[in-house]
Amino acid sequence: MLLLAALAGCASVPENAVSERLDERTGTTVTTMQKPIELVSTEPRGSNSDPFAYLAPFETNRMGRRELFLWIAVPDERGGASAPVLLVGGAPLPARPLGQDARAAGLGAFPYASPAPWSAVHAFAIDAPALATLAAASALDVTVRYADGRVIRFSGAPQPADIVQQFQRSLGL
Repeated sequence: MLLLAALAGCASVPENAVSERLDERTGTTVTTMQKPIELVSTEPRGSNSDPFAYLAPFETNRMGRRELFLWIAVPDERGGASAPVLLVGGAPLPARPLGQDARAAGLGAFPYASPAPWSAVHAFAIDAPALATLAAASALDVTVRYADGRVIRFSGAPQPADIVQQFQRSLGL
């Protein structure tokens, strides 16, 4: 019995998981991944520039009315970043920009924390086919155009590789 208890204590914690919680400000149930997918800049950004961008889907459920969204955070140390574009297989993922206010998604706050004070956080409305495209992707790219004309690409892969598929399955899609 003690051996079983000791072995249970050694069980590994999932690297990323899907969870559900209540947005207390709106009474909306929100389904999220435990942590966003991390992407890294494909070109040098300098020692004082953040090389990471993040993205993650989430679903809201307001009394049975379910909606899918995509949350993307990009570094914007100097201000002026345009809405980022998520590329899957080189093509933009169909998504409707909602801006930088969580209220556009019907929430009091975004379900993922802003990674840094200089991050620009954007929300996008997506549909089930777009989520399926995201779930099937082995690599993701986000591009963002800055006010000075620079376009920066951030690339990465979901960890674990099937986390978006787990998210999709948890929604019954």
